Amino acid sequence: MNAVAFTSLLIVTFLSQIISVGSMSLSTKCLKLAEVFVKKSNLSPKGSRLCIYVAGGGSGAISALGATPGASAVLLEGLLAYDRRSFLENVAYGLVDEEEKKKVSSLSHFCSKEAALALSNAALRRSISLSPNLNDRSSCVGVGCTSSLVSSQPKKGLHRCFVAVTSSRGSQDLYSLVLSKEENRSRSSEDEIVSFVVLRAILGELRKFGSLELNNLGDIDEIVEDAISSYLVGTEIINIEEIHSEIKPIADAADEVASGEADFTLLVPTPSLSPSPPPLLPVNPPLLPKCPIIFPGSFNPPHEGHLRLAHAAIEVVKERQNEIVTTSDKQNLIFELSITNPDKPPIPSKDLVERVAGFFKERCDGLLPNNWGVLLTSAPLFAQKIKLFSSTLSSEGDSTGVRVYFVIGTDTMVRIIDPKYYDDDIAKMLKAIDEMKHLGVHFIVGGRLEQKVPSGTMPKFITGEEELLSSPLPKDLREIFTLLGKDAFRVDLSSSEIRATFER
Repeated sequence: MNAVAFTSLLIVTFLSQIISVGSMSLSTKCLKLAEVFVKKSNLSPKGSRLCIYVAGGGSGAISALGATPGASAVLLEGLLAYDRRSFLENVAYGLVDEEEKKKVSSLSHFCSKEAALALSNAALRRSISLSPNLNDRSSCVGVGCTSSLVSSQPKKGLHRCFVAVTSSRGSQDLYSLVLSKEENRSRSSEDEIVSFVVLRAILGELRKFGSLELNNLGDIDEIVEDAISSYLVGTEIINIEEIHSEIKPIADAADEVASGEADFTLLVPTPSLSPSPPPLLPVNPPLLPKCPIIFPGSFNPPHEGHLRLAHAAIEVVKERQNEIVTTSDKQNLIFELSITNPDKPPIPSKDLVERVAGFFKERCDGLLPNNWGVLLTSAPLFAQKIKLFSSTLSSEGDSTGVRVYFVIGTDTMVRIIDPKYYDDDIAKMLKAIDEMKHLGVHFIVGGRLEQKVPSGTMPKFITGEEELLSSPLPKDLREIFTLLGKDAFRVDLSSSEIRATFER
């Protein structure tokens, strides 16, 4: 669905929400639960970034949140997919894998556990796509609600609902409730109960990762129990099933990449109330932000030179995009670590965890970009990286047409433009670089001091300009490289020098 069509659908569904819910007064209890969620979420270091997708009843939860002051910092989007076609279109939002698309499009029962989980996953993907900054992505939550309630014609089946809550940190819970037909409730009454279950579910998710202090908002369990006693009879019980519960350790995520079980893993900082550095945690699904700046390297260990080059690259991108802001809040810098190497054995998980932890060492203190993360891949070659990322990158480039920026050193650039690495075939080399250009790839190249100079000779600073101009690349292909002069970047430090000090 294109952006215009999607926006139009949201407007229509939002108006239909107002019409359908406006005829009945929102329950005080639902409004109270919405107030607790919004206030408690806003007290956390990074409150939830919530998208709710409803198919059938339960839209009152969206209206209750929308009627709560401060909800704009929490609720990113609420969607009522009432029609079957709307459900099938939106449940596939953001899916790239064709098998996954077929799986969700083949759902035969829209009021089911499977449908709620699929809708929740789609809502999470939407929440992540609406969170362009990496630092916000650990707080993304998707809620999917499906139900079968009172209708104009009597139903033979059960009156019930399924509510799934999925977080980018990897947790997923399913709430289900069967309503008693003997209560002869109206449609609006059953809809209100389902709305309560949705609010109960998102409060449960917030309790897992938010601050436990309610700050005079009252006891959350007492509020929920009071609502349950008002809404439900003795035979009606909300069942809660943990589908996934634990946050995946970095070592396990790395093992999945090394084994081929996962293409790559994206680690992002997780805000904390603690003054200590926030941990990096895998975010799932690992969707790349639009026009990321990816900095491949071994980072053994990460040091000031890496981070100064990262900041220099951010400035280049801002200038290319004609940014008028003076901060790098809008740019996402991702340090990429390839677990495998063509000439070496895979990096052991223990060593990889240590390298990631190195970004929080004193030598990096105060130098990390505002929005950053770490990407674990099994793609040591640039052809592999581009193939791996091309399907997950935004199809729209930035104002210059670039979809992804790579930060590299002069030596790497020389290898990219050297026909020797293309079977000594200049035509192959030109074709490969031309394909990179048309895929929206741009390289930002950091220079270095000349190595192995005669004794008594001052080493020159090598930017790669001579190598680029003497290459067989035509002007239009040379333009996919931006060379940093020593005024833009120069740090005469290497990881090998730092490792040598450790060994002394």
